[in-house]
Amino acid sequence: MTDATRNLLEQHFDTAFAAPGGIAKLRELILTLAMQGQLVVQDPNDPPASELLKEIEAKKQRLVKAGKIKIPSPPLPKQHRIVARIDQLMSRCDVLEKLRN
Repeated sequence: MTDATRNLLEQHFDTAFAAPGGIAKLRELILTLAMQGQLVVQDPNDPPASELLKEIEAKKQRLVKAGKIKIPSPPLPKQHRIVARIDQLMSRCDVLEKLRN
């Protein structure tokens, strides 16, 4: 998460937590940040997404043609990191929701 994003969340956390539907909005924000690539530090050594998508599609087509798969290939390690971060943040939202009730 970028410093600017972290600071913004910290500044407005109490307001969001206390507001009706605030936890739901925090969840939405977390997912939005994830989709924008702002939850984990970006690795400069990672190739651009367009290259990864081409590689994934080529591999998928080879495996489908060979009859080895009928569904898409598993997510990339970077996707695992993002999903893990989302799960961690959603768990925190669950704890906050329980504290609020």
